Amino acid sequence: MTSFSVVITVFNGAQFIPDALATVLGQTHAAHEIIVVNDGSTDNSLEVLKTYANRIRIIDQPNAGCGPARNAAIRMATGDYVAFLDVDDYWRADKLEIFDRAVRHCRREQTAFMFSNFLRENYFTKEKLPSNSDLNPWIFDHVELISKVDDVYRTRADQAFRLLVRGYPVYPSTVVVSRDRLNSVLWPECFRLGEDFSFSLLNAAVGPLLYVHQPLSVITRHDRNISLDERKMAVSDVRVLRWALAQEAFSPENKAAVRASLGSRLAGLGWGCRRNDRLQSLKYYASALRYPGARIKSLKGFARTLLFF
Repeated sequence: MTSFSVVITVFNGAQFIPDALATVLGQTHAAHEIIVVNDGSTDNSLEVLKTYANRIRIIDQPNAGCGPARNAAIRMATGDYVAFLDVDDYWRADKLEIFDRAVRHCRREQTAFMFSNFLRENYFTKEKLPSNSDLNPWIFDHVELISKVDDVYRTRADQAFRLLVRGYPVYPSTVVVSRDRLNSVLWPECFRLGEDFSFSLLNAAVGPLLYVHQPLSVITRHDRNISLDERKMAVSDVRVLRWALAQEAFSPENKAAVRASLGSRLAGLGWGCRRNDRLQSLKYYASALRYPGARIKSLKGFARTLLFF
């Protein structure tokens, strides 16, 4: 059986800890170990974690951000695979069981980086929101079925990177990565926001991604979610894509996909703030003009913003 180290990061998330840990402790395929990083919380998160001290391993560190926190846990982990969970999300009870079957039934190089579909839910009202695949059905343009048993897919040749730069979101709470891969690819520590996007890109650049279409994770929504700020997330994505252009490990083909995505996203930012921040809108459009695929769209947007708003 596959051994899974579970890594949870916490920053001022005391109220979420019991639910997150309950879904890990209740897995039908028991976790090899659970490592929780208290990333400089100023609430009572550490005290809550200590009540589970006989069932989890705790790292208590000054606040450094999600990337450094996850890497600290990875260095301690001893499982064959590491499964990540944000403290305000939770898992379906058979998540690790299904990933265990995927590991045993697929070739090892196919399972270095795995992720699943997920559901969205309002944390407090429990209102169910559309799944990731409902909102982004075009994932099937980039993947092919390899197992009907658990609805398992892999990215087609050269499609992993394109899937991500096109905008498909891979949330940390859906991700499972092999120890072998983590020996060479860790979470980037240069981002406070966008570390998940950059980590996925690094993995897509070196091999295929395995996708389980079943929604094995629940990503919650509440008033503290940074991801609810769409403009902030869009600006973060642009920052990550610019970082990607400077990575020597990324192929010319991958960088071409990054440039196309950058132009489109910058033009989108220009359109999004055209009424409330005209000057910033013009700056975004001007930046988008550097990328050939977005020039016509950006010129039109620039002209409209300059003349009419």
